[in-house]
Amino acid sequence: MSKVDVPMTMDILSEDDIWICDSGASSHSTKSEKGARNKKDTSSTSVGHAGPAIKATSSIDVPGRFLAKDGSPGMRACLTDVSFNEGLNFNLMSLSRMLVQGWKISSGNATGIHIQKGENTIKFDIVIPTAKGAIIACRFIRDSDINATSTETGVRMGIEKAHRLLGHGDENSTRLTAKKLGWVITPGKLKPCEHCAKSKAKQKNVTKRSDSSAKAEKPGERVYLDLSKVTVAGEKGEVELKKKHWKIIVDEKTGKKWSEFSETKSGMVEPTCEWLNKMKTRKIPVKVIRLDPGGENLKLEKRCSTQEWQNIQPIEFEFTSRDTPQHNSLAEVAFPYLAGKARAMMGAANMPPEKRRFVVIEALKCATQLDG
Repeated sequence: MSKVDVPMTMDILSEDDIWICDSGASSHSTKSEKGARNKKDTSSTSVGHAGPAIKATSSIDVPGRFLAKDGSPGMRACLTDVSFNEGLNFNLMSLSRMLVQGWKISSGNATGIHIQKGENTIKFDIVIPTAKGAIIACRFIRDSDINATSTETGVRMGIEKAHRLLGHGDENSTRLTAKKLGWVITPGKLKPCEHCAKSKAKQKNVTKRSDSSAKAEKPGERVYLDLSKVTVAGEKGEVELKKKHWKIIVDEKTGKKWSEFSETKSGMVEPTCEWLNKMKTRKIPVKVIRLDPGGENLKLEKRCSTQEWQNIQPIEFEFTSRDTPQHNSLAEVAFPYLAGKARAMMGAANMPPEKRRFVVIEALKCATQLDG
């Protein structure tokens, strides 16, 4: 996997869970009343550097949780007496109000501002460069959004949130998966996703051709298997992971994919035999495996024929010619496709490139499981 830079842009400020650190504001203000409690009338106004004062339509409490830029959970909190007006462009968190309430600035530099009160810390670590400085913000997830990640039936959300939660798939597959989960998608069309566009721009072209005389008619009749090496961006270039060898298996009939990671190429042999045995116990025996004639794949064929794994036979190994990835296209195409979805998920989560090596395997596994 090649390095993908996902710089912060002004677009992120329009999201409901992004709150700008404002030292000039006397109170918190928001453009969304999702998850609001204790709603009441108010007469407060907000005055900007230009234009007329904007009157808040109500005062609300907003419970939720702070998240760091890398996605790690922070403290739970409830923002009280927040001024609400849906006409506002952004959410503002009043730094001066936090200081009056006993918070202290523990650090502040070009990477953000941290405030602390006792053992609790809030990190304003989202920095969006501007022409003459920067806007500093934090991520505060509302309880309504936290609850929306469950798969309980009746959960309501927009198509864009479902797109993010379900691994950045296309609109049709996102709607079908949401319907299967019992989620209610509110009206609206899926807008172009910035993170999906950036991830796709990094994919390599793979010839999508598979020479096969007879296509599989049932799950398990033919599966495609291939390996690739995973690398991530580091401070001094590309960094290889400990479990750097990524094995993909794709069922020809259904398109269902499985991902697994091993320290060596040959390390995939035994787990693959175990997977074949599991498929057979589930009444989906694998009849044909298409793969290239690499040394590890020859070891897999030999291992499957041993006495210990006789129960998974009969299996036919369908080896392709060397240097013909198009003959194993289902597996070959799956690598850039799933890698793109994983990059989109990490980008949308504002995961810094240098931290991705800690989560990339889990992101790839998640992308595989969420694939329609």
